[in-house]
Amino acid sequence: MKRKLLNRLVVKPISSLATLSFCLFSGSLMAQQTSLDKNLKNIEQNQLTTASNSNVGKSTLADMFDVTISGTVTDNNGQPIPGATVSVPGTSIGTATDLDGKYTLTVPDNSSVVISFIGFESQTIEVGNQSTIDVTLTMSTQALDEVVVIGYGTQKKKDLTGAVINVQAEEVMKYKPTSVSEILRTTVPGLSVGYSTSAKNVPSFNVRGDASIKADATDEANANRPLIVLDGVIFRGDLAEINPNTIESVDVLKDASAAAVYGSQATNGVVIFTTKRGEYGKPQISFSSRVGLITGARRQQTHKGGEDVLNWLTDMNETITNSITDPWTRFRDYNSIDPQYQDDWLAANGIPGETDPAKIDLARINNFGFWENEIENYQNGISYDWQDFLFHTGVRQDYDVSVSGRNERVSYYYSLGYSNRESVQIGESFETITSRLNLDVNLAEFFTIGANTSFTYQNEGQEAVESGSFRVFSPYDQPWKNGMPQTRENLNDQAAGSNISNPYQDPSWNTRSYSRFMINPTLYASVNLPGNFTLRTDYTPRFDVYKRFDLDEKGNPQRAVDAAERRYNDYFSWQSNTTLNWNKSFGEHRINFTGLYNAERNQRWETRAMTNNFSPTSALGYHAVQLGLNPTMSSYDETNSRTGLMGRVNYAYSDKYNFSASIRRDGYSRFGLQNIYGNFPSVSGAWTISNEDFMQNNSALNYLKLRLSYGVNGNSSGLEDYNAYARLSNGVFLNYDGGYVPTPYTEITRIANPMLSWERTGSFNVGLDFGLFNDRLSGSLDVYQSETRDLLLDQKLPDLSGFESVKTNVGNLQNRGFDLGLNSINVSTANLVWTTAFNVTYRVNKITTLGNAPSETTDSEGNTVMREPDDLQNGWFIGENKDIIWDWELDGVYQLGEEAEAAKYGLFPGDFRFVDQDGDGDIDIDDKVFLGLTNNPWYITLRNDVEYKNFDLGVIFLARLGYKGGTSEPFNNSQQYIKNHNWYDIPYWTPLNGQNDFARINSINLGGGNAWLSQSYVRLQNISVGYSLPQNILEKVKANRVRLAVNIENVAVFTPWIKELGDPESAREMPRTYSFSLDVTF
Repeated sequence: MKRKLLNRLVVKPISSLATLSFCLFSGSLMAQQTSLDKNLKNIEQNQLTTASNSNVGKSTLADMFDVTISGTVTDNNGQPIPGATVSVPGTSIGTATDLDGKYTLTVPDNSSVVISFIGFESQTIEVGNQSTIDVTLTMSTQALDEVVVIGYGTQKKKDLTGAVINVQAEEVMKYKPTSVSEILRTTVPGLSVGYSTSAKNVPSFNVRGDASIKADATDEANANRPLIVLDGVIFRGDLAEINPNTIESVDVLKDASAAAVYGSQATNGVVIFTTKRGEYGKPQISFSSRVGLITGARRQQTHKGGEDVLNWLTDMNETITNSITDPWTRFRDYNSIDPQYQDDWLAANGIPGETDPAKIDLARINNFGFWENEIENYQNGISYDWQDFLFHTGVRQDYDVSVSGRNERVSYYYSLGYSNRESVQIGESFETITSRLNLDVNLAEFFTIGANTSFTYQNEGQEAVESGSFRVFSPYDQPWKNGMPQTRENLNDQAAGSNISNPYQDPSWNTRSYSRFMINPTLYASVNLPGNFTLRTDYTPRFDVYKRFDLDEKGNPQRAVDAAERRYNDYFSWQSNTTLNWNKSFGEHRINFTGLYNAERNQRWETRAMTNNFSPTSALGYHAVQLGLNPTMSSYDETNSRTGLMGRVNYAYSDKYNFSASIRRDGYSRFGLQNIYGNFPSVSGAWTISNEDFMQNNSALNYLKLRLSYGVNGNSSGLEDYNAYARLSNGVFLNYDGGYVPTPYTEITRIANPMLSWERTGSFNVGLDFGLFNDRLSGSLDVYQSETRDLLLDQKLPDLSGFESVKTNVGNLQNRGFDLGLNSINVSTANLVWTTAFNVTYRVNKITTLGNAPSETTDSEGNTVMREPDDLQNGWFIGENKDIIWDWELDGVYQLGEEAEAAKYGLFPGDFRFVDQDGDGDIDIDDKVFLGLTNNPWYITLRNDVEYKNFDLGVIFLARLGYKGGTSEPFNNSQQYIKNHNWYDIPYWTPLNGQNDFARINSINLGGGNAWLSQSYVRLQNISVGYSLPQNILEKVKANRVRLAVNIENVAVFTPWIKELGDPESAREMPRTYSFSLDVTF
């Protein structure tokens, strides 16, 4: 089934248009008007091309056409509309108007014609005995009348004053997203989505960059997550609970004015997911399935068996022994050295006069410290690829079924989903069952009740095989003993040539059950009151039980006894929202008021029971921890609560001017007693310029709207439990009183801070929405600047205080950027539709203060100035981006002939050249400079969707640009070289190759610096090819829709990031997925 467009422009495209590359979006935009003009000039010549070129005989066609009609198509102002479609429904008969809006068409007798054009309401006219049919089309308001969810209510798109993006999930369902994050990847300018390599596959996402900073990377990621709202209620759960197939639409509130209704939790934007509901008509049954293979894409490789690894071992040992330039060494292949040195080689290897090739070969291998099993495999010509052991081709399966319907009284939607997914890492899996029931019941015309309920079960499977150390595993080693059955009893204890344990050991002796049950219902009632008032109240309890049971058996040589653990995490939370809404229209004035009272409470309990050394048996494992002889227990509980009041007023006049203002007052129990409450206001306005009288005759620019907004939002992320209060800890120490006596003690380990308060972000936004050529090209541009004040950070305290630091409000972070979204309808004919969506996100930040007093310092010109000191420990600099790279600059590798220059710094040919910025002959902290950013300022997506008859094609490109990644790999100086028998297969300098991007093996790295390389990339993210069965077949199988499709994710990546270092996003585990899907609707 074809996706519906607002209207369709029937223009027969020139043949070259069909061969345009779908990724050349910018070119298609610039050529858009020119191409259209050329096509229009040739319309009259091509009107009946389809009929005249068909295989049907001309005489037969002539007999069918009985009536010739002609006319002119104009708009409301009497202006001709070139390129308007005039067609007979249900047939291929049609034409398009010329440059003057005129047309001529021969149609069957007693037929009707449909006249349509993009951005106008279509008209259907019975031909009858008419020969001249002139039509006036009126502008369509459908797109502007679409309802957008804005938080605790809805609003027509035409009345929006904030930066709000609405996404219909159906737009991207052809790409078969396995998480709600992937719905957003290419649909919202200003929102960037990361990647996940796990079986769970729920990437994180971010709206307009980071508004907060933290010393810990994980804490910082958590502090910058957007607020998630599900069906109007703040969602506290795991995104994996939300089945993407149940999503109807997503609304993203990007600026402070739009998000301010959520107050203290909206600094990072708000993402509102709305799930599907029943629709009028017959009950509908839908089934969706996806089965795919997930395999490794671009990954760091290690040396393979044979000459590959032997050459590396030779170069490594010769470099360490400073003999790589010698005419021969004992590490080289006997047959590769000059015969004049072969006797010396035999003597050096302890086998003078030996002629047996096998013994000579073995003598060389012994130089590398091979273990017995390695030697055995080497001599037998057997080698192993550890990547085959640790990474595999996994299987992913996703199945969904739903039933929905609606009548005057009841609307229902029920879905059931099952997923079983593996990752490329051996042993990792994730299984989940999701279920949702959305029920709305109209008890009376004025009274509605309902429930939105979800149930989720998750199983994280057994312990995965760790893959992080595969780089050191010898290709002549394997997990199991040589020649023995591949059972856990025959596993090698550790990797050959190292003290790293066999990665198969722990998972093989571990049995676990990691399961999670979540129930998240929302019960609501809505009453329409006299005077255009509506009162709605909802209650959402959430139950979340997480069980983690483990047994580690003593058969593992790394463990002396059996050990078991039972860990329970119970979460219970509830929230309630009561809203009062009032709508009133009088004349050209429209006013809306929303009032809210919100209350929330979150509780969690953790209980852990651990034991080991079972007696008489460990056969029951974690089912009988009471049999363990060394039990220990621990527990932890926490409760926090929130409350909020909000008021919002929206005003509109004459579809030209809009105004909105809101204020929210929030309280949160984790803050200090002096600052439990905070106020968060916003104000915004919009001017629809295209509705002004002076814009009515503009044929090119059909829609133009200017938006301005300012608001203050809050952030409470980054707080530990009861962070504003002092913390007591107890323990036992050995006190000496004529002998050592265990003595209990109590101490304060955290100082109280009653002034602890919210982070506050004030943000200003200017936006422009536009439509060109009757929305053939449409989009929006938003420019913003925000500043977060009172950052929640750990401030160091004087030693005299007895405490290292205290959590407090210090520091400001400024954030600015722009979001650009463009949508174009490139071709729209009866058989072919091609659309493009192009999004650009740019964001940068700057630390304006860290809350420290200015002190004397010396600037770059040697002057003494007063300025706030930087935080060198965390790499935070006043006036710089929080993601700035501060490190030593590298300028290639010292080559032969540059020994004297290298020696000044204690370096040698083959070592990286560190730039001596101050020229003092010493590489120290004064030589560190800013080298770029670790986080990409640019995030760009390009999506092309094509529908041709019953086929559809989708192609997505994604780019992250303008950032660098730090790595020590190019230094080739890991100390693990010394005792291990393999490493990453990356280049290294030798006197013979003069490599300038990678250092020699065992090079000198002054100060432990990194090589900072461009990590920017363009990725061909998705390709989807689908086919929908035609109507005649659907009627036979009694289905409304059947679609078959093939999808490929992570098709290719184009990047300057060095290939040998893997994918820019993940060195080892970046997956590529091939999948087949089937969608059926009855």
